[in-house]
Amino acid sequence: MEDYDSDGLPNSYEERYSFLDPLNPEDASRDEDGDGLTNLEEYLNHTRPDLSDTDGDGYSDLEEIEKGTDPNNKNEFPAEEAGEKSPLALYAGVGIAALVVIVALLLYLRAKTLGREELEEEVPAATPGEVIEHSLMDDFVNCPECGAPVEKDAEYCPECGAILKGEE
Repeated sequence: MEDYDSDGLPNSYEERYSFLDPLNPEDASRDEDGDGLTNLEEYLNHTRPDLSDTDGDGYSDLEEIEKGTDPNNKNEFPAEEAGEKSPLALYAGVGIAALVVIVALLLYLRAKTLGREELEEEVPAATPGEVIEHSLMDDFVNCPECGAPVEKDAEYCPECGAILKGEE
């Protein structure tokens, strides 16, 4: 194979990529894709000098070479070391946490609704002006205008402003 500039990269390889020059020996030591491998190392490892992750598996070519896996096989990638978390595990954890929050919120809302229904069953409805017959409400009457609960001794309804007692 011809190599006009004697940089270890065959002319045919250098002609395949526009950033390589078969007459410039310095391009062999550059790292065009920023993966940590020089263009010469990319050639020797049969990886692409224009892609930091030739096989698209999420690991850079350098990571795969350092860990002994094939940077050209997307089904072969470095095993996770102790303490490392994969993105899938992170997404699963976030999803589970979100599900727990949603279930807790639904249970809370259901309990709140059930509590309100039970309270409504315990407290009888009253008509305007009627004294509410309930131990907690003995000191209240309903406003004759709007039906809002009002203290027995109140002079006006705080809800609608109706005058409840005549001037004495």
